[in-house]
Amino acid sequence: MGQDGLKGLREAAAHYGLPIVAEESYKRGAIEFGTQTLNMRRAAPTHVVLLTILRSGAAIMKEAHQAGWKPQFIGWLPNAEGKTVELAGEAAEGFLGLGIVDVHSDTEPMKLYRELLARYAPDDRPGLFHTYSFGIAQTLVEGLRRAGRDLTREKLVEALETLDRWDDSVLPPVTYGPNLRGGAS
Repeated sequence: MGQDGLKGLREAAAHYGLPIVAEESYKRGAIEFGTQTLNMRRAAPTHVVLLTILRSGAAIMKEAHQAGWKPQFIGWLPNAEGKTVELAGEAAEGFLGLGIVDVHSDTEPMKLYRELLARYAPDDRPGLFHTYSFGIAQTLVEGLRRAGRDLTREKLVEALETLDRWDDSVLPPVTYGPNLRGGAS
């Protein structure tokens, strides 16, 4: 997952003429990031983009905090959920989490999401992962609706390929095609 994010980060940095002064990787499931944090600190970036998931991003911020190093940490979708901040505690001060879903928007799909959440899970709050998953389910339901009653895998694929900037969900506009299987860009 981080490799796709890194590819996008490299492309965006090149487009805007921004230098990437260092890159560090880790093995999935790692819980100790002392070496990576030290290497990044030596490179002295002003901003660190965390292409990680919840626990990893929080652990990296904690390592940096313990070392007295305070770059601007920026997290992508998996880190934008409040759980990263909760796990990192005071080390997350100033953390920026970037997501693609605005849980506070007043679009009709988002209003429906909040209404259903209040009705069926009143103790839950709108969360990024939950909201994003709801949008994926909305997209699947639209594909199933378009595929019709005699459902086959082929009909579902064909139906999903009719989505062209479809925006009747909590997600950004969704497009599918023969060579476009990610849904959104």
